[in-house]
Amino acid sequence: MITNTLLTPILNQAVADVVNLLNQFADDSLFTEKVHLVFGVDVSTQVFKALIADLPKIEVVADGVLQGALGAFSAQTGKIYLSQGLVSGNTNKLEAVLIEEIGHFLDAKLNSSDTPGDEGQLFSALVRGESLTAAEI
Repeated sequence: MITNTLLTPILNQAVADVVNLLNQFADDSLFTEKVHLVFGVDVSTQVFKALIADLPKIEVVADGVLQGALGAFSAQTGKIYLSQGLVSGNTNKLEAVLIEEIGHFLDAKLNSSDTPGDEGQLFSALVRGESLTAAEI
């Protein structure tokens, strides 16, 4: 685990911004359809907000620990792992990866098996309001 205290304010701000985006997403008129598209299940706004109110712990790890990945979620440990380079780099990229890993966390909570495809990446794109083609979805 990286204990660089200079990264703590950056990460705390990113988490606050992401939680704000997730709450806005939950209030979207197409929330139910978007969540079903990503996770294949119906989720109420209340359940979603309860899940994001109890996000997993985040551990910043040295670059290379994730074998080239910028972030990861482990259902075994219940933690999100982020590379130090990501946390100290571009804030928009940090938030995108954090939302993606929260998507993997949500999938683990909502489904008994991993949803096919990269549900975290799709979730991140939808939360951040990216326009996607049918092929990208």
